[in-house]
Amino acid sequence: MVPGRSSPPPAPSTALSLKHAFEARWARQPEALSLTTQQEAAQARRDSADSWFVEPPALEVAGKTDQLDSNRGSREYEVGIAVPIWLSGERSSSTAALATAEIAATASRARGAQLRTAAAVRTAYWDWQRARRCDAGEGGSRERPRTGRRRGQAHQGG
Repeated sequence: MVPGRSSPPPAPSTALSLKHAFEARWARQPEALSLTTQQEAAQARRDSADSWFVEPPALEVAGKTDQLDSNRGSREYEVGIAVPIWLSGERSSSTAALATAEIAATASRARGAQLRTAAAVRTAYWDWQRARRCDAGEGGSRERPRTGRRRGQAHQGG
């Protein structure tokens, strides 16, 4: 070891930790893939509820002539600006509260999906450990830690 230099970093472990297994599996879950889009949509609804306008302002341009009918040289052009604003009482706090609740619900659904994914990874890990012990001749007499469900009790999806 050279003075003034730190030791080289340890070689990366080939064993996959539970954290890495969870992160790899979560990255492939549909909930994770759509989470950013759902959060952005909920935030956009929240921003819309806080805005003075119902929709963005628009510029309208229209024109018509009698060139196809009688061709007398009649021409008409219209230019307008549309600025849709909230009516009195329409932009209430309930609209903003609903948007805020939707943001919280999106986060809650994502957390639930993460917990289900973590449970699946943990179950697979303990099944693998039990199989490894059986292969090593330990007999697999020890059970994995209980996860709150009784043995034999069927999971009822909802």
